[in-house]
Amino acid sequence: MNRTVFIDASGWIAIVNKKDHYHLTAVRLYKQLLQNGVHLITTTWTAYEALSLIKSRFGLDVALKLWEILNNRKIVSLIRISTKIEADALKMFFGYKDKTWGIIDCTSIALMSLLGCRHALAFDEHFVEAGKQNGFEILG
Repeated sequence: MNRTVFIDASGWIAIVNKKDHYHLTAVRLYKQLLQNGVHLITTTWTAYEALSLIKSRFGLDVALKLWEILNNRKIVSLIRISTKIEADALKMFFGYKDKTWGIIDCTSIALMSLLGCRHALAFDEHFVEAGKQNGFEILG
């Protein structure tokens, strides 16, 4: 496996939410990735999506727990969306007329493509579909 794995909002949510259907799988994979020294990445947009959903569904304390993880550079690289990635994502978003992928998922796929990251931890059906269609291996 490539030594870099992208974590989608659905992955972060499953990691911190003990009631999530994928929690046990997400935590097991997350721990394996950390133990194997895999470089974890996510985008600021993905982080904000996860934080917003977590705060509204599970409260501020759980959102703060995730924010601490996201700000720990020993665990994850939090990458800002550049103008190029945003342009590539918008092209994908509007280019796939038959898909209902969200713009945040498209920015994640565009970033992964740009960085040559071929693996992602995700459980969201739209991200999984977009990832597979773009040749990525989805963990989870």
